[in-house]
Amino acid sequence: RQGHIGSFLRLPSPVSATCPSGLCQPQGLTAFFAALDRPGRPVRIVQFGDSHTAGGDIQASLLWRLQGRFEGREITLSAHGLVGATLNALVETQPLLSPEDRTPDLVIIAYGTNEGFDELLDPGAYETALRAQIERVKRALPQSSILILGAPEAMRGDGGGNCPGDVEQRWKAPAMLTVVRDVQHQVAARAGVAFWDWKGRMGGD
Repeated sequence: RQGHIGSFLRLPSPVSATCPSGLCQPQGLTAFFAALDRPGRPVRIVQFGDSHTAGGDIQASLLWRLQGRFEGREITLSAHGLVGATLNALVETQPLLSPEDRTPDLVIIAYGTNEGFDELLDPGAYETALRAQIERVKRALPQSSILILGAPEAMRGDGGGNCPGDVEQRWKAPAMLTVVRDVQHQVAARAGVAFWDWKGRMGGD
């Protein structure tokens, strides 16, 4: 949304081999962008996720940037995060939202890091579960845009690493984390929802 930047500080373009601009399927955010373009109406975002969501820093940064680009707009973000959570936490969230909650303009699904640390993860089962949750959100909130926040870079410190500067060879990326990101990317594409390549935005490999 370059036209709304105004005096807001322009960030460097994301580095992403998966999504050239960091964002795949931007058309999946059409309803959200339309809400941002409508003056006089609050814009609501809901995010479900793990410790990154529970910590609050990511949401604060997102709100700061959106409010900088859309000055004067009322934009709220409700975070439902749990440290150590996986997609199963969303499966177990019943109902998805409280009856008194207003329909969000954007739903962010932000799991994946903890799945990536699970060496016994079944990629096929994970794909099925992610597809099911996207369809569930679509059925429950047909007017809302959906964004899959791809799992970021993460390391485990149990040895076997080959990172430059890691003289103790302690840190390495969990092997399943790449699988999780690939599944997230592919499922989002097939479902027609937006996907943010967080790892690529961090600089990629």
